[in-house]
Amino acid sequence: MEIIQGPGEYEVSGVKIRGVNLEKESDKKNLRTMYLVQMDDLNLCILGPMNKNSDESFLEDIDNRVDVLFIDGEIDAKKMASLIKNLDSRLVVCRSESNAKILSKELGQPVETTDRLNVKRKDLSEEETKLLWLTEK
Repeated sequence: MEIIQGPGEYEVSGVKIRGVNLEKESDKKNLRTMYLVQMDDLNLCILGPMNKNSDESFLEDIDNRVDVLFIDGEIDAKKMASLIKNLDSRLVVCRSESNAKILSKELGQPVETTDRLNVKRKDLSEEETKLLWLTEK
């Protein structure tokens, strides 16, 4: 079993993963890392909690458009909406109902709810960003 933790480049079963240090988010106790994943012709980004006073300088570390953005942890709605637009994400997956509702209001998009996620490039819209709340089973 492979463990992926912290900044660095990893490859597991043909899936490329790059951990990017979020310096302005990190402190002595917590090393915050954003994960960029390339698999099945999709670019995924996994992002944990972000401080309200953080900037988007880490965007320089993202080479391609992010097709699917996973958000976990509390967020600042305006900052996250700006980030989603800058990343040009086609699908945003929230792990909490509160984040989904906040982003729905900020982006003016309805939220779909599901407990299972299966994403294929052909199913992603090129015109709009879809907002999804991924519930636990």
